[in-house]
Amino acid sequence: MKILAIIGAHAFFALEGASIDGITVSETAKPDADPIANWSSLGVIEENDINVAYEGETKHYAPTPGGYKQRRSTYESIEVSGSLLCQDMDAFVLSLAMGAKQADENGDYVPGSQTEAQRGWLKLQHYAGDTDELVNLMDIWVEFKVGGGIKFSKAVTKPSVDFTVLHSALNVGKFTNL
Repeated sequence: MKILAIIGAHAFFALEGASIDGITVSETAKPDADPIANWSSLGVIEENDINVAYEGETKHYAPTPGGYKQRRSTYESIEVSGSLLCQDMDAFVLSLAMGAKQADENGDYVPGSQTEAQRGWLKLQHYAGDTDELVNLMDIWVEFKVGGGIKFSKAVTKPSVDFTVLHSALNVGKFTNL
């Protein structure tokens, strides 16, 4: 097994309800990556955190000489979430930051109009630092939000786009070049 220094992430999204190559994006329909322009880029990703939370752990024990020893653990649920620290913003990120439904084609939006989380597909790509080879690819159905608000100042504004993985039979991940 190769030991890798994973550096860098690329992130692309396709929002629920968008029509791409004749399909309407949903939990059961995602665009293909041919061309990659079927997906919108989140620009430069400075950091990508992925967190896994285990709930309802049950420890299973088996008899052994001298007592019982743990043999495995099972979980009622597992939640996968994460964040993408971005160096770029577009109408998607700005709409999330303003608590708004996505802006229309003219850029018009209503602050505070978002009544439920924005859902869509997230394509994450992670790369090896020494070879620039793709080592992890994930296509996941998620809810998006902007975490921690946005601070506009003289420095580059770096929004955190947070995501929580939702159930979809089309969720998939693949390790390559390991």
